[in-house]
Amino acid sequence: LSAGLDTLCQGLESLWSRSANPVAASFALRSVSTTIQVLPRLSNDLSNLELRTRMLEASLLGGMAIASTKTTLSHSISYPITLRFGVLHGLACAFTIVQVLQFNAERDDGPLGNIAQSLGYGTVGSFSRHLEDLLAQTGALSWLANLVPSKDDLLALAPQAITPGRADNNPRPATVSDIETIMAAAWDRAQQSVGPTSAGQLVHR
Repeated sequence: LSAGLDTLCQGLESLWSRSANPVAASFALRSVSTTIQVLPRLSNDLSNLELRTRMLEASLLGGMAIASTKTTLSHSISYPITLRFGVLHGLACAFTIVQVLQFNAERDDGPLGNIAQSLGYGTVGSFSRHLEDLLAQTGALSWLANLVPSKDDLLALAPQAITPGRADNNPRPATVSDIETIMAAAWDRAQQSVGPTSAGQLVHR
């Protein structure tokens, strides 16, 4: 789940990166589309070799995309979350991916609208809702709600979440205050999906 979510975030962030380019976009669109289709099914059918193969291909394409574009704000925010709370990398990236999408769309939703349409969604809003459904369906939000101790603990990391080469690669510049808002919204959304998951199973060792 964590590796699959990292693939999803790599593809999306490559698409809206300041360094986005047509070649990387072709890889990223295929990666994101495949991940959205396959990851929820694979999460419930881990022995399915066909689905695993498709996810491996999506992961490869996502890696090829970010090789030239790098990642952006969701990855930047993820690093202190992993370091402080032991949240696996892909989960930490996915924690804010919807909120970062919405944050970027507030400034200029034209390019993001094109991405949403290319992936088969009419609007950024529709695409955001689908991503939220995917995170809930796979149990990612429940994991995250269990792994992060409190909202205050999370928000305390905001000053550390501006990573050079990642935050400044985001299409919309983000301040510490912006990151606090993004983190708070992500926390609130995760709390709505709290389940009986044992957090210890996904803590990074």
